[in-house]
Amino acid sequence: MTGCATSRPPRAAPTAAARSNQIPQQARGLLQHRQNTLQRYAAPSHAAVIFSMEGVFAPFASRLVLGEMLAARGL
Repeated sequence: MTGCATSRPPRAAPTAAARSNQIPQQARGLLQHRQNTLQRYAAPSHAAVIFSMEGVFAPFASRLVLGEMLAARGL
């Protein structure tokens, strides 16, 4: 016998879909860490206003970054 019975076959390279999912996940983790770290320095009222505005800025950011179109119903 020439090979070890417990050796694994070589792993295939990640697909384009898997690689495209890694970047947003890493960015989300970095931003979550940053938010948790810096939130302790913000007043609770300021943090509440910032968090409540997320829904307002998200469509504009998706338009700028991704080129998505917002339907009339979404406005």
